[in-house]
Amino acid sequence: MKTKGVEKKSKTGAAASRKLVRELVDPRPYAVGSLKKVYEKYLHVGLVLPAMGYSEEQIKDLEDTIQRCVCDAVVIATPIDLRRKIRINQPTVRARYDFNVDLYPLIDRFVNQIL
Repeated sequence: MKTKGVEKKSKTGAAASRKLVRELVDPRPYAVGSLKKVYEKYLHVGLVLPAMGYSEEQIKDLEDTIQRCVCDAVVIATPIDLRRKIRINQPTVRARYDFNVDLYPLIDRFVNQIL
């Protein structure tokens, strides 16, 4: 199980493909509340648990979904450390990643289209 925003591919999926993870658990059957609605709306979301926001309701739904999930560990790949916001009984590991994207061409093109 992994938490992340709504994306089709994930770091956890990549790790599994390199045999670092034995099996990914599908969190969809365990989803409650707002997370259940996310899976209904975004059908392309696969074996990731999307952290869609940080309102009290969304945090509670995320915690409840993780607590219901039968898994050996939870990979946390959110910008914040979810362990500081919610109770996670399963062992956890935090995925860290960095990317370097030059946004200036995109911003320049956007501004030029408006002007």
